[in-house]
Amino acid sequence: MTKPIKSILLVINPVSGGRDKEEVVLKISSFLDENKISYSIFKTTGKNDKERIRLEVDKQKPGALIAVGGDGTVNLAARSILEKDIPLGIIPFGSANGIATELNIPTQPDHALNIITRGKTRKIDVLKINNKLSLHLSDFGLNANVIYRFEQDHKRGFMAYARHYIQEMFSIKGTTYLIRLNGEEKKVKASMLLIANASRYGTGVNINPQGKLDDGHFELIVIRSYKTKELIRKVIAFLKGKINHFELIERMQTSRAIIKNPARKRLQIDGELAGKPKVVEVEILKKKLEVYT
Repeated sequence: MTKPIKSILLVINPVSGGRDKEEVVLKISSFLDENKISYSIFKTTGKNDKERIRLEVDKQKPGALIAVGGDGTVNLAARSILEKDIPLGIIPFGSANGIATELNIPTQPDHALNIITRGKTRKIDVLKINNKLSLHLSDFGLNANVIYRFEQDHKRGFMAYARHYIQEMFSIKGTTYLIRLNGEEKKVKASMLLIANASRYGTGVNINPQGKLDDGHFELIVIRSYKTKELIRKVIAFLKGKINHFELIERMQTSRAIIKNPARKRLQIDGELAGKPKVVEVEILKKKLEVYT
């Protein structure tokens, strides 16, 4: 599908990735001016952003909404236009750019803009997790704890993430979850339980090779608890981006699931902490979001 655009609403997170956005905004503005595409800029503040973006969309009726930031900004932009016939473009500029990585969108702003102005789009599935939207990868346990640690740290980038990941691996214990899917209920003990609409984290780690953004299904991935003697092999698998080959993984594919979290472990959704819910209901919304690719 091809959708040329004449006007854009840019949604920019001024603080994502810990980097100043002024230079990239100038590059984007210059590019759009040269291509005679009208645009306006919305800067997020963390207060009622979704509602304020929707008001701007209703007022301006842009041909496209473009998220400039990381996974949280992309998720926010997607939530703002989910029921509207407006495609989403992505200019990756966060600490983690998971959904952009999944869609093979380059991190160079001019290259990402070329993808958008080319006008080629595709429709992808999204997940509804209770009342929240997930485009990419969400999980309970180990990685959510890493994100919590990461948010307390002033350092950013893969090495900071890897350091927190390894530290968490030495302290995490297995947790019991109850999962109901495909008419069955099963009990699993895991150090991490993933809800995966995609295949890779923004760091490049391919955790779910079967994952596709438009197949009408998602995967639940159980990374089982481990003994200390297995830890080094797991760390090496993570650092090599081959954690999917590690034998402590179980995958289940479905279009709907209920997960009980009696130990109230942390949940993260697309890189954003989402509390410690006792129960989550997950369902797939098939080909609900149109994105530039």
